[in-house]
Amino acid sequence: TATILFIIAALSDVLDGYLARAWNQITILGRIMDPFVDKVLIGGTLIFLVAEPESGVTPWLTFAVIGREMFITGLRSTMEQHGIDFSAQLSGKLKMGLQSVTVPVCLLSMSDWAVQSMGEWAGKFIILRTVLLWGTLIITVYSGLEYTWRAWSVWKKRAEENEGSTSE
Repeated sequence: TATILFIIAALSDVLDGYLARAWNQITILGRIMDPFVDKVLIGGTLIFLVAEPESGVTPWLTFAVIGREMFITGLRSTMEQHGIDFSAQLSGKLKMGLQSVTVPVCLLSMSDWAVQSMGEWAGKFIILRTVLLWGTLIITVYSGLEYTWRAWSVWKKRAEENEGSTSE
């Protein structure tokens, strides 16, 4: 049940983004709230999963994901408050996509029924889960660094432009 609910929530997020772009309804509030809701969905589920050893989710992975999400949410909010479009980039979308695949796999790995139904494939499923968890960690850290670099570059350029305009 939790797996199905998570998948429905993740798919509704994809549909919401698609419709906003298709109907040209992209707003500053949407650019802030959509990623925030993603963080609640992923972060909340990871916090639940970290308490379940069968899920494969570790405290350090959860900390890395939630820490990155909180930092980038604050960064995005600051940028948008200064009139800088800080919309999601490809790496952020890939991160959310991979997280949205990894979490249901972790949820399924906790289900005795699901694992028993896999028979001889159960071991391979657990390996897949481990690969997805590591992939999630890697893309999460990478996208966090990419967003940080992007923000730093914008602020540096603005500072240089301000120095140039005040010295003239």
